[in-house]
Amino acid sequence: MRPRFGLIISTILLALLTVCVSLETGYAEDISLHMLMSHHLYEDGDDYNRLYFEVLDANGDYPVENTLNSIKLFAPDGAEITLDTSDWDTASLFYGQYNATTGNYEYASESVISSYYECRFSDPMPIGEYHLEVIDTEGATHHSYREYDGAATLPMISSDTFRFSLNPDGDFLWTWQAPTGIDPGLETETRAKIKVFENGEAVEEIYVSSIPTDLGELLLPASIVNAMEARGDRFECTLSLRTTNSQNRTITKAVPLNSLSNPPRYTVSGTVAVDGYTGGDIFLKLYDGQIPNQSILLAEAVISEPGSFSLGPLPDMGGINTWFYVVWDQNENGSVGLGDKYGATAFQLYDDFVVPNVPLNDTIDFSVTGGVKNVHEPDGSYSTLLEVEVTDLGSLFGTIPDDIDAVVFEGPSGVLATSGMEFEQYSDDNGWYWIFLPDQ
Repeated sequence: MRPRFGLIISTILLALLTVCVSLETGYAEDISLHMLMSHHLYEDGDDYNRLYFEVLDANGDYPVENTLNSIKLFAPDGAEITLDTSDWDTASLFYGQYNATTGNYEYASESVISSYYECRFSDPMPIGEYHLEVIDTEGATHHSYREYDGAATLPMISSDTFRFSLNPDGDFLWTWQAPTGIDPGLETETRAKIKVFENGEAVEEIYVSSIPTDLGELLLPASIVNAMEARGDRFECTLSLRTTNSQNRTITKAVPLNSLSNPPRYTVSGTVAVDGYTGGDIFLKLYDGQIPNQSILLAEAVISEPGSFSLGPLPDMGGINTWFYVVWDQNENGSVGLGDKYGATAFQLYDDFVVPNVPLNDTIDFSVTGGVKNVHEPDGSYSTLLEVEVTDLGSLFGTIPDDIDAVVFEGPSGVLATSGMEFEQYSDDNGWYWIFLPDQ
């Protein structure tokens, strides 16, 4: 059952921080270390292993400046790993999480200031215990250890499926197409990140964790939206799919927004002209992919004759590529189907768009290839194999076998078969019908 979607504002910050700083404890009395090993694969193709760790002083506070002179990481076999980058940073963080028991999103009451170290490396990262050795600015050496359980293959959430809108209460709604094809033996979750910028400088980061992998939606309450709008003038939205031990992640591209309280609304408009028009509705359909039957329908309209049209308002979708189809119901049966004329054009949707006239140069159709074979059976008898392959039907607006009304085999003596045929589906586009006629 799909989790119930709701909202609770609560003080969860302490619980989140407790998890954060207690995962790993260093062995020196004056500081403690929280250490994490993970593999990151990005939608833009970037791919690297990462060491992340935090340093806390004896009071449990984050340092306000870099306090380390040396960082060394050792593999399970004791060999030192070459760190390609080693950076310290500080950030203002605002946390939230999805409560699977209540079906609500819960958010902290305030932000916290955190600092951390991030080191990237391309050396292999085999299973085993890793050893972190750091030397602080006073010359003291500190150690921490962390197990890495191994690589896991995760699908990538597509940033092209991000959709942003507001509900009537002013809450910010962010939806996406949930990933599929995940190894059932893996425990995974989605984490959302909204980075807030002011005059080009990052000033806040919102992290919402424990989102069920199959949920595909997030709600940010209006009170937080208003607070973040007061903090910044630009926002970047990113999703990561990760194993629940945080050791493997796939991370989307960042989709920019100029506002959370007023996500952009776009319209797609234009004028349709049809050569040889004799009557029938004209269907207008906007998809996020080139093949309608395999894509998400973003908007549609029907006009009774050639002329102007407008689709929208459409939410901001991060400048995704879209495909616009115009279909003339030439046979006037009231729906899109075989024999209708159509045309299509592609464009990137990042603002209002005026579509140039789309010529209707193609016809919705399919191909049929048949065959007749004489088969010598193992028992010495003979039979006739009748077969037909139907292709290309699903490539536009149909599906096999749903849109096949009947298959009839005819020969010199008349109809040979109209029922009892076997069917095998190769894809949405292609299928194969066949029947054996014994003793023929």
